[in-house]
Amino acid sequence: MEPPISMIIAIPVGVMLAIPIIIIILIFMVFLVWSCLYFTVVFILMLLHCFCRDIDEDIENRLPRYVAAVDHAMQSRPTLLDEVPRPITVGTVVKYKIEGEIESCHADCVICLEEFKDGDACRVLPNCKHMYHQLCIDKWLVKDEVCPLCRGSVYTLDLTSSPTT
Repeated sequence: MEPPISMIIAIPVGVMLAIPIIIIILIFMVFLVWSCLYFTVVFILMLLHCFCRDIDEDIENRLPRYVAAVDHAMQSRPTLLDEVPRPITVGTVVKYKIEGEIESCHADCVICLEEFKDGDACRVLPNCKHMYHQLCIDKWLVKDEVCPLCRGSVYTLDLTSSPTT
């Protein structure tokens, strides 16, 4: 037979009784730490739930105003079709021709400030009869509907015709 462990290792009897108590205290401390961590996590989750619910209600309250603002912005925004330049139908397109041998009478396009050359495509505005390079005046008329020189309207109002119904 083997001798009891208390005889092999000289452990006082008081220490032998204290070991189970120390183990119980350590288990209780671990339980307390885990309980505090669990309580902290549950508390944080409850706070997040309360704040997120308030945020969700706030978003739901703002949503109709946001949708209305987006609808208004989409309706007032120009579409791609609005950005396509409309064809210019004002005035008459003519080929510039230098007549005679007079070199002192040069005509210039007041938009690009270049002289008209023989064979240039030019547009003559109907009301004021001012003449410009066709490309120059077409670009101008996309942005503005007046003659660049005299600021007169390039469109004529026909008051004699009856309105179409």
